[in-house]
Amino acid sequence: MNGEESSYFVVAERKRWRSIRIMYLVLFLNSTGFSIVLPSLWPYLQHISPTVNYSFLGVAAAGYSFGQLIASPLVGKWSTVRGKVTLPLFTTMFIGVAGNLLYALAGLVKDSSLQLLFGLLLLGVSSVAGVLVV
Repeated sequence: MNGEESSYFVVAERKRWRSIRIMYLVLFLNSTGFSIVLPSLWPYLQHISPTVNYSFLGVAAAGYSFGQLIASPLVGKWSTVRGKVTLPLFTTMFIGVAGNLLYALAGLVKDSSLQLLFGLLLLGVSSVAGVLVV
């Protein structure tokens, strides 16, 4: 192996580890976001709608997982057909920003529990970004 080939492999190895570190960061941020949202869900629901019951809490908590369940095969197929994950990855990240905004702004509107549920659904869809980078 000559010097050119050796330097090519060194550069390829650095790029591979950079990609792995980005993947870990995306997965960490998705997990951290969900870990922050879930424990605060019940007090936030009570603040938004004082008449909300535990049944809606269960539906709202399951909304995240349901969004992930629906989006995972669809986004996975989309990225497989495209052959690249860049556009699906950025799309799911944009959806995550929209979901976080809906969740955060639900407290400004009286009785906006459905807005909160939709925000959690979108957050579940955005969690598919973690699957795309693996």
